[in-house]
Amino acid sequence: MKGNEIRARVARIVADPRTAEALRPWYGQWCKRPGFHDEYLQAFKWSNVELVDTQGRGIERIMENAVVVDGVAYEVDCLVFATGFEAATSYTRRSECEFHGRGGKALSEHWSAGMSTLHGFLTHDFPNCLHMGLTQSGRAFHYTCAVNGQSRHVAYLVKSVIERGAKSIEPTVEAEQDYVALVSAPGPMRKCQDGRTPGYYNVEGKSSGDGFLDNQYPEGAVPFFRMLQAWRDEGDLAGMNIRQAAPSMPGRWPGGLRRKRAPGAAGSAVPGIGLIDRARSRAGRNGRRPRTMTVEQLSPNPRVAETDSWWGLAMTNPSRNGGT
Repeated sequence: MKGNEIRARVARIVADPRTAEALRPWYGQWCKRPGFHDEYLQAFKWSNVELVDTQGRGIERIMENAVVVDGVAYEVDCLVFATGFEAATSYTRRSECEFHGRGGKALSEHWSAGMSTLHGFLTHDFPNCLHMGLTQSGRAFHYTCAVNGQSRHVAYLVKSVIERGAKSIEPTVEAEQDYVALVSAPGPMRKCQDGRTPGYYNVEGKSSGDGFLDNQYPEGAVPFFRMLQAWRDEGDLAGMNIRQAAPSMPGRWPGGLRRKRAPGAAGSAVPGIGLIDRARSRAGRNGRRPRTMTVEQLSPNPRVAETDSWWGLAMTNPSRNGGT
């Protein structure tokens, strides 16, 4: 059992029995993440490091120069807040950006009953709005590996549209619904979370299907990327609607995009494709309305008013609280 291995490792490294016992996890493996840094446990050997066990009650209060636990004031020079992750809230809140698709529909409205994509990348009625990160894809705890695989698929989608002389791509309603049914069905991890310690994995014990481990490709990351590769090898963009572009004016790419980077957009290796850079805006997390992206803001040509005439890439990043 992995839990026994972790507890035995704590006892081997931490010399003080009382400290070691407080550090030994007695919860299931998927209740919360155990500390696994190579120097975390070793730090408790240092004379200037002390473990304060709150017995699950947390701290009582914070004073000007101390933290109070169980009536004892512990003086500190610096206090680090580790707030963790925000899960089971709306995608637009966590991404700090609202998107508007065909007919002015807001993505928060479109996903009010839950996220809905094909393969985690595209949503019907939001053409060319590509998603990356924790969006109904194959979850891997090696996040860089997952994003690398996703970026290959995004590149393929963009290339396929350009090679066809088209201007937009989006999934069909039927293909999107079938994929959502696949990823939202209760799987082994949902069952594992029932009765576990409340946390962001199981939406604080609710097991509502919106937790950190839910709504992902059920077979895992490696089979997910194999599935995408097989889909690409077919070459027919199954489940996608491709909209052809009108004849282009000289100096423009299909869809009316000029051959230059969109103002304020992040860099792109493909001309005429604007990557949405949302790192500059944190309004959504501060209680204000999230920033709204419109076609006019993203398109190099302000006269282009059609939603499907520009490209956007939205990316979630679990390394930030709430994460974009």
